[in-house]
Amino acid sequence: MQSAQPQPEPQPVPNTAKQDMSAFARPQTESAPQEEIRTGVFCTNCGFHDMSGSDFCPSCGKKLER
Repeated sequence: MQSAQPQPEPQPVPNTAKQDMSAFARPQTESAPQEEIRTGVFCTNCGFHDMSGSDFCPSCGKKLER
C-alpha cells in the first residue's frame, strides 16, 4: 500500500493585468432638466411607473389617473 503524500496548498495568483474599463463607462452628457426626469405616472393599483402616456397600466390594466 502506498502512503499518500500531502499536497501543497494552492496559492492565489495576483492579477497584474490592467483592465481597460473605458468601454463600460457611462457617456458624459449634460444632466437632464428635472421635469424630463420626473415624467410619467405611477399606477395606484400595482405601483408600475408608466412613461408611455397610455391611459391604462401596461402591467395590471387599471386606468391610470393623470
